[in-house]
Amino acid sequence: MKPVKGPTYRRWASVLCGMCILGLLMYTGVGAVAAQEATTNITIDGEQVKSEDNVVVLNDPNANITVTADAPIELIELRVNGDVYRSYRPNSATFDRSVTLDLDPNENTVEVIAKSDTVTTFKTSITKHTAAPRVEYISPFSTTVKGGPNNTVNVTSGQVTLAGNLHTVVDIKSIRIERTSNYGPDESSSDVDRKIHRISNPGESFSQELLLVDGTNNLTAEYTDTLGRTNTDRFVIEVNDESDPTINITVADESYTDTASISGTVQDETKLKRVEINRTSNNGSQVLMLSANAKPNPDKLKYSFDTTVELYDDNDDNEFKITAEDAAGNIRNQTFV
Repeated sequence: MKPVKGPTYRRWASVLCGMCILGLLMYTGVGAVAAQEATTNITIDGEQVKSEDNVVVLNDPNANITVTADAPIELIELRVNGDVYRSYRPNSATFDRSVTLDLDPNENTVEVIAKSDTVTTFKTSITKHTAAPRVEYISPFSTTVKGGPNNTVNVTSGQVTLAGNLHTVVDIKSIRIERTSNYGPDESSSDVDRKIHRISNPGESFSQELLLVDGTNNLTAEYTDTLGRTNTDRFVIEVNDESDPTINITVADESYTDTASISGTVQDETKLKRVEINRTSNNGSQVLMLSANAKPNPDKLKYSFDTTVELYDDNDDNEFKITAEDAAGNIRNQTFV
């Protein structure tokens, strides 16, 4: 047998050394390819959602779940508030499914857990706002947040303030208050007056002055938040005005001519109908103001006058009586000489 020559021996030694090094690398993991995590994408009602987002919805949303991985996906779990909502075993490197989420009111935690070579978790928060704005009324009546106004509310003045505190999960965008009043001439044939008040971005509370008629006033109050949800309260404010108008006059108790100046103001809480001055000695009268109907009118809440009356008795008292009547028929008389 011929002896092995040097170069051939060196080649075998190199091969054996390379195999040892490869085995060592495989044993220690050096150079091994790391397993890739699955990629999860979710859209809520068509809008892309990122992990750890906080999404707000008004109704149970539609979720579209897409998962891709480098290896077959063994298991996908969709969890809502920690409970398994749906479970899938796709045994494929891709997964695409659409599902409607049955959520609780307020905040919900939604997770998608995917297991292939590795386990990946996608987690987001979805808040479901189902309650429309609520109102705690403080004027001209009081309610709780949960309890709305009574069907009929009784007041004694045509000037009231509708006010309340707003309770809502998001900001109130607008308030619309509609007042419809029947003002006569009688129950069988009644005219109607309608007034709309609007309040934008009221904050946490609101206050609106209302002018009502003596009798029936129908109110519709709508509260709309920035998400478009509206709470509507409908009720009747019944005004029973039993207060007489008030009279304040200024007049001199003596005059050295045949006339005298009289000035003053007359006010009422609902509406003035008539103001006149009567001479009690000879039944003369002077009508200062007269309103034809009971239709709400802010200009008829107060009447100011400055007039002149003639004097007939040179050496005796000239007696006068000023009369003020409101739309409810309440009358105030004031006599002076």
